[in-house]
Amino acid sequence: ASSFELAEELCDTKRFDKGFGPGLKQVRAFSGDGLFSAYTHEPNWRKAHNILMPNFSHAAMKRYVPPMVEIARLLMDKWEKAADSGTAVDVPEDMTRLTLDTIGLCGFDHRFDSFRRDKPHPFVNAMMGFLMGMQDNARRLPMVNKMLYFKQKKLGQDRQFINDYVDKII
Repeated sequence: ASSFELAEELCDTKRFDKGFGPGLKQVRAFSGDGLFSAYTHEPNWRKAHNILMPNFSHAAMKRYVPPMVEIARLLMDKWEKAADSGTAVDVPEDMTRLTLDTIGLCGFDHRFDSFRRDKPHPFVNAMMGFLMGMQDNARRLPMVNKMLYFKQKKLGQDRQFINDYVDKII
């Protein structure tokens, strides 16, 4: 959006609302109505939205610059080492690490240290397993999902790990 008027039009909540695809509907059915899985007319969406809004103010964003630069430098260091050694880099994986570390450090003052480990953080494994499992569930008939006991059990374990870890951070 290149003007205030256009940005204002795009932010008109009476004209636009978020959509729910099958994957997000599966997440909601499995995890409840949180910020990302609640419809905007529901009380939990408003509550989560109001809690998060101060963290996106201009002053808050200015505070995020130093940690964001720190995480970006870790990524650049990793890529420079890879370039020096002729090693390939996995850009999507590194973007996941960058995102996780930035949100963890800026939002919760928590370090996942993704660029200091060879394997993804267990939280990433659980989150990716959960999200991929929810997408798989959305593609199958509900009856089939019920028969896939071990897949559903793994989803429950991933969800529990995510919830416990986030509770610990908070």
